[in-house]
Amino acid sequence: MRHSFLIKTLTLGCLVAGLVAPGINADDNQSKNPVIAIVGGKKKIYYMDLLARKNAFKELQAVPVEAVYEGLLQQMVAEQLIEDVVKQQNMDNDPEVMERAKKCKEAAKMQTYIERQIEKMVTDEELMTLFKDLMKDYKKQKEVRAQHILVANEQEAHGIIKDLEAGKDFADIARTKSVDPTTKERGGDLGYFVKDIAKETMGPDFAESVFILKPGSFTRKPVKTRFGFHVLKVNDSRTSKPPKFEEVAPQLRQIKSQEALLKFIDGLKKQHNVQLFDVQGKPLQEKVKVK
Repeated sequence: MRHSFLIKTLTLGCLVAGLVAPGINADDNQSKNPVIAIVGGKKKIYYMDLLARKNAFKELQAVPVEAVYEGLLQQMVAEQLIEDVVKQQNMDNDPEVMERAKKCKEAAKMQTYIERQIEKMVTDEELMTLFKDLMKDYKKQKEVRAQHILVANEQEAHGIIKDLEAGKDFADIARTKSVDPTTKERGGDLGYFVKDIAKETMGPDFAESVFILKPGSFTRKPVKTRFGFHVLKVNDSRTSKPPKFEEVAPQLRQIKSQEALLKFIDGLKKQHNVQLFDVQGKPLQEKVKVK
């Protein structure tokens, strides 16, 4: 059985609200929270703003920031530019704006009600049952712990490889030369990951290059991805272990929440005698659900 990790909502709109204005815990400490964009010469967007934006979307929480960095940054810049223009238009009493604000309020009430109903329906016992069911099909995989140094051009990557061959420390080079703001402060450490995840997020060349390395070795040629040129090092290799319940409980709750939402809607349909018709006005028979 395939599960979706996204809970489908009943309402649309208001997606930008609350996400436009950057400046969450703004901090000029460049090592921990660097400025990643300046809009209009004065409005700063910080790295932690982008990280908070990524983590606000459940489907992006497990995705490496490198995979979505540029897209999120462009989105945040665009929103800041639009916000600055809108402030000059004096639109608070605009009839269309007021009507849309009313719809957003109604959507927020619907979403809050749905979330409260789902919370009542999804129990810890159900999550544990699902966890045990999924663990029956768990397959062990090889996973590696790797570091990387990301640079913009191939020539610089070749220079880094020469430095490594001369005995310089990988982590020290990563801290000074890597352009990846997520990993450079921890010496380029990417943690443990399996090949499928590496292939999905970083591309097949990255995955193949890192998984042929033996622990303690590094790539002798730069590895090109859509993010730039990588120099890779593998520090450890092991067989993956089944996750603990606490580690996957949030994802399991999303799965059960979707099931609860569909069950809740089916109940409403039965209570309120919903009738469906095709484009010719003839009764439409709903497809029988396969259990």
